[in-house]
Amino acid sequence: MIRYGTIRLGMLAVCGWLAGVAGPANAASPWLLSEGMSKLSSSVYYSTADAYWDRDGVRHQGDCRSNNWSLNEHYEYGYSYYHTLFAEATVVDKACGPEQVGGVGDLRLGVRGRLNLYQNGKAWEASVIVPSGYSRDRPARLGYGRFGVEVGFAMRFGVREQTRSHGEYGASVRLWEGPPADQTQAYLKWSQQLSAAWDGWVKMEGNFSLRNAKEEPIESLDYNRLSDYDVVRLGLGLQWTPRRMWSVDFALYYDLWGRNTGCGTGVGISVSRTWE
Repeated sequence: MIRYGTIRLGMLAVCGWLAGVAGPANAASPWLLSEGMSKLSSSVYYSTADAYWDRDGVRHQGDCRSNNWSLNEHYEYGYSYYHTLFAEATVVDKACGPEQVGGVGDLRLGVRGRLNLYQNGKAWEASVIVPSGYSRDRPARLGYGRFGVEVGFAMRFGVREQTRSHGEYGASVRLWEGPPADQTQAYLKWSQQLSAAWDGWVKMEGNFSLRNAKEEPIESLDYNRLSDYDVVRLGLGLQWTPRRMWSVDFALYYDLWGRNTGCGTGVGISVSRTWE
């Protein structure tokens, strides 16, 4: 069984999870596509850590440095004026000391709908999370290893035409079948146009356990995937729009605080294209 008081999280291969912009996933997105439009985002994210937070939120030095890569493909389709469909797949490679695992992680399928029938930027979102068939018995795994559902919302706010800036916020709940703790996610983001082709943004986001995890009968090095964990993360980024319908995002993330998880830093790049 998992030994909550003695397991060494320093052997943890820190999760490199992302969606949308290269980096950790937003709770939801406030944006819908026009009917018949498509959008494809390809993201690469790297994270590393050599320390962890224990079950009391106390930071400790780990036994090895993790090196984790993620390649994410995120596709959206404007099904109608009222709904946008999306699908997401991630390929993961994680290593820390002698432990290494790689392959296709969790898949995500969902739908986004309007909260405001007359204006974009306010949306609800619902999705299912499906494991891709990887082993649930290895000390480190490619995803959560269980089926899940997620529901949430996101909204744009504080639009300032003179300074060309705006904010976003969103929240969601993830419910899992089996051992992983159910979770809440939330984010707050502010974007500022820097020039005709460049925007900058800062984002604070968190993932919090509902503390209802169940133990699994394996010795786990990927502890936060199997039980309850919390993390608060700061993100900084730039978005470059070289031409219409194309954008490139550069992002840096830093874990500010956590519980039952690794303390890491991550960088990512995402290329997005929209077409009819």
